[in-house]
Amino acid sequence: MVPARGSASGSASTEFLRVLMTAAAKDGIEAVDVRRAMAVSGDLLEKRGARVPIALVRRAWSGLTDRAADPLLSLRAARMLPPGSLDILDYLAQTSTTGAEAFEQLTRYLPLLADAGRVWTEVDRRTFRFRHAAPGGLPSLAELLLGLIVERARTMFGPAFAPRLIRFAHAPSSAASAYEEVLGVPVQFGGGFDELVFDRDIVRAPVASHDPALRGILVAQAEEALSRLHLDLRAASALDREFVPAFRHALALALDAGDPSLVRIGESFGMSARTLQRR
Repeated sequence: MVPARGSASGSASTEFLRVLMTAAAKDGIEAVDVRRAMAVSGDLLEKRGARVPIALVRRAWSGLTDRAADPLLSLRAARMLPPGSLDILDYLAQTSTTGAEAFEQLTRYLPLLADAGRVWTEVDRRTFRFRHAAPGGLPSLAELLLGLIVERARTMFGPAFAPRLIRFAHAPSSAASAYEEVLGVPVQFGGGFDELVFDRDIVRAPVASHDPALRGILVAQAEEALSRLHLDLRAASALDREFVPAFRHALALALDAGDPSLVRIGESFGMSARTLQRR
């Protein structure tokens, strides 16, 4: 399957921030510390479908994991996050007919949650592999994602369909045996991507809660949201292409005037120095 692509400078939805907040709270981190680490207004957090820079998400989660007593916070939190925590992604999986269809929904629509990485699947005669790569990503976020998928697979298909192997691209933060105790399967480290290796049988595994009619409605909603996201990304890219040459011109003029400060350059764009820095 062709990878669903993202970028190191992508974005995440506020739904994803709420997942992280719930995970941190379940580890016992105080709510006030969670909100402070998120550095996002309460109004924005409550706005469904709003996007925030992936750098903010990574910085916030890094701050939360630094506060946690457990180095495997992400994996343990994944076991406690109930179905529905991933919003429409959970519901798309639950209404799918087979394992193959559920993973197809995940790989296509994961950018609605966060688009900085890429995910894809590969199938051979014996195995089904789900792979994830996120340049510059946090190991703990990769652990949260794969841990959630493992838990969802066990819930939807039963323990017989647990992965036979989990591989993380990063180095372990604890003993490999600690990872295996939490995940219940062999774990390896190193490589160019994260990976879940299932028996091929999961492709045909039935989903007990499948609902084709509801799934059709959810797919329509997901497609609309994905189209809006792609339009927003193209619009942002176009603005960047226009802004860079304009900035260079303004910088040249400021240098000629002997005042190449952000304040001076910002004035030429009608914006503050702080706003200019964010651009």
